[in-house]
Order: sequence, then structure tokens, then C-alpha cells
Amino acid sequence: MANEKSNKKTESFDLKKFLSVQKNRSRVYTGLFIILAIIFFIVNNVNDENGEGPYPPDYKTPKPGNFKTAPAFTLNNIEGTELSLEEYKGKVVLLEFWATWCKACQKLTPDLIQLKNDNAELGFEIVSISLDEYSGHDNGVVKEYIEKTGINYPVLIGNEKVVKKYGNVETTPAIFIIDKNSRIYSIYSGLVPTEVLIRDINSLL
Repeated sequence: MANEKSNKKTESFDLKKFLSVQKNRSRVYTGLFIILAIIFFIVNNVNDENGEGPYPPDYKTPKPGNFKTAPAFTLNNIEGTELSLEEYKGKVVLLEFWATWCKACQKLTPDLIQLKNDNAELGFEIVSISLDEYSGHDNGVVKEYIEKTGINYPVLIGNEKVVKKYGNVETTPAIFIIDKNSRIYSIYSGLVPTEVLIRDINSLL
């Protein structure tokens, strides 16, 4: 008898009637939202080797004639010598904001080294601004990283002032491609395919 009653209850379940109750609808929608959120989180966090930032990145190219002048700055390099962006006027510059703890930055480093090797004689320079000290890390780690990876371009020590000048950099790596007249050509947030960087650089050299 108990089984018969249970079967009758199951057979008589009315989905439309169930959903017609506001409280029931809310529960269903909440459950669906949670499931979708979990799926979205898993998809976006699987293979986290890219570190911070989207992949591929959002690509922005200002129209010719509407370029914004890259904010000027003077910073110390890892040895304590002052360098300014002005010194590189007349060259195409890839300006990178990065940190040693950023996985995407670590992955990008060999590509930047190769880019410097391939284009150094063509009027191209990479200027790298470390945010380790700005984010509370020891700059000794930066020096160790430079020696370990064989970085062949200037590494400067970033501060709050330069971060604000470049739009309050929130994602690393953040890359600004700057033309020979010190104007920003393109901006990238996160890991960037090398082919994209090469395309921009070649268009300006």
C-alpha cells in the first residue's frame, strides 16, 4: 500500500503547477544559476598556466592620427641607474609591466628575449617595468630572475606613480607598443601571442 501511495504521488506531480509558485521558481532559477557559475569557473580556470589576464587578449589599435602620447617616466633599473622613456624616442618600444610571480610573465619572457635579438638592429627596444617591489616583494628576486633567464633588455623598478600613469595596471603582463614618436600604438592585457606582437612591431619599424 505504501508503494502504491508513493507511485500515485509521483505520477500526479505537476511541473507547471510547481513552477507557478513564486518560491519554487526562485529555487529552480537559483539552482540553475549556481550550476552555470560552477561550469563557468571550471572552464575559465582549467589549465591555469597562462596566469593572469585573458587569452587571447583584447586587441586595441587606435586610428592613425589619434595616438595617445605615452606618459613620460624616469625609473631606476635593477642596478640603481636612472633610465627614462625619453631616451628611447626614435625607436619602437615594447613597454612591459610584469612581476616574477606572474606565470604568464614567465611564459612570455623567452619570447621577449627573442624579439629583442631579432629586432635590436632595426630600432627596436623592450623596456620592462617590474612590479615586484610595488606589490610587496623583494627586488632581490628580480635580479635573480634576470640572471636565471638571461633577460637582454632594461628592467626598471616600478612604483605607484608610473602604475597610475599607465591606467592603474591591474593585470600582468600589461604591454604597450609605442611608436618612434613616443605614441601608444596598441595595448594588451594578459598573455599575448608572439605573432601579434611581431605584427605590431613590424608595422612600426
